[in-house]
Parts: sequence; structure tokens; C-alpha cells
Amino acid sequence: MIGPAIRAILLAHPDVSSLVGDRVYPEMAPQGSDMPAVTYRIRREPTSHQQGLQGFDRFDLEIDCWSRGRPGVAAYDEAQAVADAVVGALSGYRGISQGVELHSVIAESSYDDGFDDETGLHQVGVDVSIWAQRAQ
Repeated sequence: MIGPAIRAILLAHPDVSSLVGDRVYPEMAPQGSDMPAVTYRIRREPTSHQQGLQGFDRFDLEIDCWSRGRPGVAAYDEAQAVADAVVGALSGYRGISQGVELHSVIAESSYDDGFDDETGLHQVGVDVSIWAQRAQ
């Protein structure tokens, strides 16, 4: 329920889309994908909906921002720029996306997951908590 809503919000935000285009994927990017890219993973999704505080459900997401870098642009700098854009797009967001009404979106933390020598990718993660319900 929440994954497509988050993807749509990120793709509609000009700061995110200017950096990653349409490269926002659930779980993992397809092998050989262009970079930079964003992946998201739902770490906590309620098993029964509309049971939470005031009828809202809480979702916890891990959003990872990836970069391979390119001439003149360090992988770390680009991954961090994507993470900053993701935080800007989601922090404080309220509204309806893909049939889900988001009441509270909080970017709780950001962390540098480092550089992988084998793939040449740098990863910066963002943890996000969301209170939402199906739109009426």
C-alpha cells in the first residue's frame, strides 16, 4: 500500500526527478541500472490496517540513495545530494498519493553506508516513518 505512494511522491518531486529521472525502485535496482538511483524497502508494515492511533497505520521505510559517480562528480557527493532531495520531498509531506492519505512523514535519520569497491557504488540511506491510511 505505501510503496507505490512513496514512489509517486518521489518521482513527482522536481529535486528528486532531476537527479534520478524515473529510477526509483522497490527493494533493489535492476542489474545494470543507470545511476544515480533510489531504492526503498518497507521494514514495518501493519498486518491489519486502520487499527492504529486514530485509525492511522505506521509504516517504517528504509530509502537508499545510490551513485556510481562520474567524471567531475564524486559518488559520495551525488548519493548525498539524492538523499538530501529525498528528505526534502518527504519531510513533512501531507496529502494523498496512489489512494493513500499520508498524515505524517518524518525523515528520522540519514546515514552513510559507504562505498563498495566491487560495484563502485556509494550508498546513503534515509530512515522514514509514516502515519497513513487508505484515502476515503
